[in-house]
Amino acid sequence: MSINKIAIKKLVWDDKNREHVKKHGLTDKEVLDAIEDKDKVFLTGHSGRDVVLCKYANRMLSLVLAKESEGSYY
Repeated sequence: MSINKIAIKKLVWDDKNREHVKKHGLTDKEVLDAIEDKDKVFLTGHSGRDVVLCKYANRMLSLVLAKESEGSYY
């Protein structure tokens, strides 16, 4: 993995990823709040996906994102 800072302007939501974060006890709003963490860390993961390590409500989250378009991630 390598460090790769990205600009996340929009997260694309569908039933599948909403259900996934719900399994972890989170809502889409909480995920959006988490990516605002000023101390977040960006990594490039498997298959070119981006990984964001961030903190929300005393929880450490790892968000795996796939780029949809400039600034837009799924």
